[in-house]
Amino acid sequence: MKISFLILTTLVVIFLFPVKTIANPLMVTATTAETQQDSATSDAAVSEPSPEPAESEGLELFGEIPEELPILESIDLTTLQKMQSFFVQTLNELGTWFSDNTQNLLIFAGGSLASVILSAVLTFVLTGVSAKLFRKSRGATGKVLKSSLRLPMFLALTLLGVFTSAAGVLKNIPPESRIIIARIFWAIFSIIIFWMVFRCIAVVDSFLKNFSDRTGKNINDLLISLIRKTLKVAIGAIGIMFIMQNILGLNISTLLAGAGVVGLAIAFAAQNTIANFISSIMVILDRPFVVGDRIKLNGIDGFVEEVGLRSTSVRTLDGNLFTIPNATVADSPIENITKRPYIRYSFDITLTYSMTPQQMRQAVKILHEIMDNMPVFDMATNPPAIHFNEMRDWALVIGVMLWFNCSWDEFLDARESINFAILEKFNEAGLEFAFPTNTSYLIGLDNIQTKLLTKNKEQQ
Repeated sequence: MKISFLILTTLVVIFLFPVKTIANPLMVTATTAETQQDSATSDAAVSEPSPEPAESEGLELFGEIPEELPILESIDLTTLQKMQSFFVQTLNELGTWFSDNTQNLLIFAGGSLASVILSAVLTFVLTGVSAKLFRKSRGATGKVLKSSLRLPMFLALTLLGVFTSAAGVLKNIPPESRIIIARIFWAIFSIIIFWMVFRCIAVVDSFLKNFSDRTGKNINDLLISLIRKTLKVAIGAIGIMFIMQNILGLNISTLLAGAGVVGLAIAFAAQNTIANFISSIMVILDRPFVVGDRIKLNGIDGFVEEVGLRSTSVRTLDGNLFTIPNATVADSPIENITKRPYIRYSFDITLTYSMTPQQMRQAVKILHEIMDNMPVFDMATNPPAIHFNEMRDWALVIGVMLWFNCSWDEFLDARESINFAILEKFNEAGLEFAFPTNTSYLIGLDNIQTKLLTKNKEQQ
């Protein structure tokens, strides 16, 4: 507002001099032309109103004007007089208005400057106090609150102070203009307030995350994301309807009725999209997985990166990103690998039939020595299960079943260590590993060889 006032004042001052400079010579030219008219029309010319003395005296300051002005030849003299009168009257009214409202304009300028300073101080104090209160009990929420409120609060307080300072000026302008300015002010002020509330959604988001970490209630990140997006849409819709009805004076009842009909048509046309949206809510409430979990879904094995209102993004182990509609996620079996309490791993060790019972017992004992002392196993609940449990047609089988209480990387390292230890210990003990073999016996081989030799002699 200060800048607008200064610009307006400068323009009026600049405009005042050239208009008066041009308008006064035009009046001199019009008066000279009237005195040279025919005597038959002199009575009508006398009846024309003559310029006021004050203005005529002012015209003498500009000297003589050429009788012929090429630019004005095509313009009627009466029109020029009306233009000159209009501009002079307008400038006189502006000058009178500025002189009558000098005090109000000074109050407006000073109040605007004071509003900026006071708004900056109040914003600094209020945001600082609120941040300290939240910092004591809610961690990082105070910083988020301070950064969210600083700029909108400063703009709202400044605008309110500027509008209040302009009360004296607004009283002396036409009612129509005053109503328009008031509506513009309330529209801008409402937008700033809704913007401030919109930015405070980040505070709610931070509060829920800190509450989850502090209390251990593990609020789903998907639920927090849904709350954040829902609040943004709701606040945006309420803000638009408030400004349209209460400030712009529009009747939104008809718009809402029309929106209902359009919404019904869209609902029929976008059934899959609506199904995906509802399925996303079901997934969030049911919580079969959270962002970061490794899942298997319809043959896709990977980590969940994002759950949106329409689809779920899964990054596979080879780096590919799959986008799966939430309706498919809700209707399909989901294997959550991250949620398993342990990694179950079983394998068989096969030894040859040349092994004696004592050697088989030694093999089982060696396996217990290798695995019973490893920290990746919970010996109280799930100790390693090692048994001589099968005699196949080609090997003696020792079955091993393990439950690893560790991460996937730790599981890979532990399994490698076990394999190396088994190979080293069994080779030291002379225990021979078996592999699938078949022994074939040919009956009557001697008779076949005798017949072949006899046949060869006959041919010779």
